[in-house]
Formats: sequence, structure tokens, C-alpha cells
Amino acid sequence: MLIATVETADPSGYAQFVKELTALQQEAGAKLTTDVWVPLAAGQEVNVAFYVAEYASGKDWLQSSAIMGENQKARALQRSMDAKRTITGITLYRQIRDDGEYPNPKALSTNVRPTDAAAYAKALDVLDALLDKNGFEDIKLNVWAVSAGGELAGVQLVSLQAPNAERLGAFLDSTGQPWLQKWVADAASLRTVVSNGVYEQVSAD
Repeated sequence: MLIATVETADPSGYAQFVKELTALQQEAGAKLTTDVWVPLAAGQEVNVAFYVAEYASGKDWLQSSAIMGENQKARALQRSMDAKRTITGITLYRQIRDDGEYPNPKALSTNVRPTDAAAYAKALDVLDALLDKNGFEDIKLNVWAVSAGGELAGVQLVSLQAPNAERLGAFLDSTGQPWLQKWVADAASLRTVVSNGVYEQVSAD
């Protein structure tokens, strides 16, 4: 998975651009799916969107990158957006936990730096079981590890994905419950939280 941080004042317009660009890439043989996410609450992330491209393998990513560089229609479309958005960072991830995804989800995503990756993975197993036990069987727990991202090396992206705002809101309301507070306390020695926020996907115009 590749995530690009994009400054834009028009997330819906940017999502439309991504939809058209992805179609051109796929027509040329690239194997990828894309989405655009925006923060609902994530600190200083204002007028920011996140381009998310998913690939089945590193080979598919490199092939898609090559196609993007060679396809004239895709390059022309990309140049047409240069004045409307600024890419401020790109990070490449590999998925290490896959619970699946919802269409048009809401998500609580946290970037963490584990002190012990194996122990933290076991702690996430415990969290997953607690979610099921406490009425949140529909919350999907997905994790990606940074493969290439400069200062983000060693960071993991942990995403709790809900099918809609109501269910994510219910989970956020549960953060004060003893079962979840205990898990957070137990996990404190296993990770350093880098950042977190609540995000949603953006539909094209």
C-alpha cells in the first residue's frame, strides 16, 4: 500500500482526479485500487487528503509506477492537477494484518512505533478478541508496517475500521470503558503513539 499526503482545498475534486487517473492506469495494465481519505479529527491535518493505492505485491507497485511514467494520457492528467494539489509526502507499507475493508467506511487510525513487534502483534490479538466480546464484532482491525518512509521507518499503521459513522461513534464512546482502558494501559510499554485521528473516504464529484 502506498499513501501520499496531499494538500488540497477540494477533496472531492481531487477524488474525481484520482478516479480518472486510476482508470487510465488500469486501462494501461496497472494492477491497483485507489481511495481518497480525509481527516475528520486529526490535529493539525487541515486541507489535507490522503491518496491510498493498494497493490497485491511490490511487483505490481513497481509495474504501476512504470506505467504512470510512460502513459502520456495519465501524465497529462497529472500535470493538469499540479496547480490544484501539492504532494507533501509518500510512504510505502506492507500489510501485516488483514481483517478486510468496508465500502465507504469510517476509521480510527493510529501510527505507532512498537518497542517489541511480536509482543505488540499479540496485544492486537487481545484487542481483537475484546472487540468481539464487547459488541464490536463489526470493527475490522487492519495493520500495515512501513516499508519505505524515511523518518517513519519502524512505524505501524493500525486502523480500526467501522462500516459507518454510527458504529465508529459507538466505539469512540467506549474508550472510557474499563476493558478498553486496561488494554491501552497494558499496551503502553509495547508502543509509542506517533499520531492518530478519525478519517473517512471521499467520493468523487
